[in-house]
Amino acid sequence: MKRDQDEKILTGEDFRPFPIGTIVTPYQGPSRTPVAQSRPGLATYPSRLNLMAVDPSRIAVACNRVYRAGEICLAIDCRLSVSVELSDQTRITGTMRHGIVHHVLTIFNAAIGNEHNYLVEIEGREMPHLGLGSSSRLAASVAMALNRFWGMPLDPQCLVRYLAVNHGEETHSDSNFLVPVQCIGGGGMAGIVERGFYVLSGDVTLIAQYPVDDRYRVVLAYPKDNISHDAATMMDREAEDLSRFYEIGQAHGRDIAYHIFHHLLPAAAKGDWRSVGDVLDWYRYDLGSVAACSFSHPSFPQLAGLVRQLRIAGKADLAGPSSVGPACYLLTQKPDECVATLIAAGFQTEKFCLIDERIGNPE
Repeated sequence: MKRDQDEKILTGEDFRPFPIGTIVTPYQGPSRTPVAQSRPGLATYPSRLNLMAVDPSRIAVACNRVYRAGEICLAIDCRLSVSVELSDQTRITGTMRHGIVHHVLTIFNAAIGNEHNYLVEIEGREMPHLGLGSSSRLAASVAMALNRFWGMPLDPQCLVRYLAVNHGEETHSDSNFLVPVQCIGGGGMAGIVERGFYVLSGDVTLIAQYPVDDRYRVVLAYPKDNISHDAATMMDREAEDLSRFYEIGQAHGRDIAYHIFHHLLPAAAKGDWRSVGDVLDWYRYDLGSVAACSFSHPSFPQLAGLVRQLRIAGKADLAGPSSVGPACYLLTQKPDECVATLIAAGFQTEKFCLIDERIGNPE
């Protein structure tokens, strides 16, 4: 399929760092007068696995940092907790990723019209640049804690959209700048959903969520020698392959939409995760998504192939990369068997439960 004449594929120029606090798109949504609460604002967030984009071509198109790809996700019980309260000067504990936190504090203040300083205390494990949405999880957990501290002046889903279109990640070269990274909302929505499996439209609207049988576990696997590169390095690598994402979406967009609406969503509603996995497998492996993500780590293709073989062998119902990797997941009722195979192949593994209730931002 020919490229639309008015569409420009992203290049390395589109990923130049921007100053912390830069707002490309202002908050758009209902709001009310913020009222500081008498106790700290608290938020706890799970991690999200990105199973697939609904339209991968939208990841690759330059559009003033609004990426209408849509997303299908699992939310796993790997949590980050944040406490926020007013302070005479901004202090951040529990993370080294101060740039992301400062950015969120600044753009949240702008959305509610103040310039306060905060004490931000963060607790939990961060797993950056594996494909688990750790940056958007950190940003969303801080923003939701702020929202609760100020008495919920901003609509949570609109706040997630606001974070997505102004998203940035750390660069080691300058702590005052962030790198723009395509954010499509799944990480921010993970703390709002009530069920472990959820689907977002291209405008970061939650359109479906379904419970996953509690007999399932998620096995996460990733290379033992994975080095956590900063966002600038990863985006330089991804920019070289962006045309492949565009071509997949342009060539197969109608088929992808048909399979999601007529096969994946009905199967998820019935709890038929094997059939859901068939659609994900077709998209990720047969259409070339895994090949397009091969830049993430030298051993990523081997890992992605191994988790697929475990699914074919009946050891898991869903399997594939999360986002662009290098981490891969298996949704399985046989986690120990999957772990044994992956460890024998030289990969690091961890087991997680899925969430089954809202843990991020209660109304």
